[in-house]
Amino acid sequence: MIRLIQGFFQARSRTSLMLMSLALVIGIGSIDYADYFSLGLFYVAPIALVAWYVSRSAGVAFALLSALVWYFINSAVVPPQMDQAFLIWNGAVRFGFFMVISSLVSSLRQAYDQQKALALTDSLTGVLNGRAFKDQASIELMRARRNKYKVAILYLDLDNFKALNDSSGHFAGDLLLRNITIALASSLRSTDLLGRLGGDEFAVLLAGTSAPQVRATASRLQAAVLSVAPALEPPVTVTIGAVTSDGFEDIESLLTRADNMMYQGKASSRGSILVNRIEGDA
Repeated sequence: MIRLIQGFFQARSRTSLMLMSLALVIGIGSIDYADYFSLGLFYVAPIALVAWYVSRSAGVAFALLSALVWYFINSAVVPPQMDQAFLIWNGAVRFGFFMVISSLVSSLRQAYDQQKALALTDSLTGVLNGRAFKDQASIELMRARRNKYKVAILYLDLDNFKALNDSSGHFAGDLLLRNITIALASSLRSTDLLGRLGGDEFAVLLAGTSAPQVRATASRLQAAVLSVAPALEPPVTVTIGAVTSDGFEDIESLLTRADNMMYQGKASSRGSILVNRIEGDA
């Protein structure tokens, strides 16, 4: 039930969420004005809604709006002899309470987003971790199958990285991995996926690419690695295996095929590129 409610709100645009929350404030205020019973605490619902799903500033705005609605409604319905200073004080207290709720909900959302990002990214390099890469790649494969275009999976394995890590230390190895990841990401399109599968192994998904484009991208990735580690001893290079799919294979089988292509490349010559034969490729 909670997932259904969450899915409903996540599917709404920010504008529609703001309008829904505004309607809630107006509805709560109308019932308050009718003097059936006090609904002061119910203003928390629209405040929390926009603070969680829209933004912190939207939560502040609705905290102020709700406090003003409550104040004007109470000013209209209380006896004339009621001290206005008392109403103003109550309104200020109510606004402070609403602000606390807005701030707490916004902070919880920020913490939630941070934890979610940590669960999806590799802690060392900041790119997708293996699980997140496979999840997002699976979605892209379904899209490729539906829209009838090909995707390519590239499996990258750094050559001589373990030897360098052993000789220079893990700190130097971690720094090199971060720099290589930055270089790889800068060589890809914004629509491509880059993930670290573990150790010195990476995977890339290219959507809607032809055979020449796959090879050109693999060459750019190779050059990116060499540009980061041009004079290391032993030299750190990268071997790449690539396979293509029309979306009818799952990501695990594609990664296995690409991994096999990569190992064939290592067997022939480290720092090589091996791409499976693509339909229409000479």
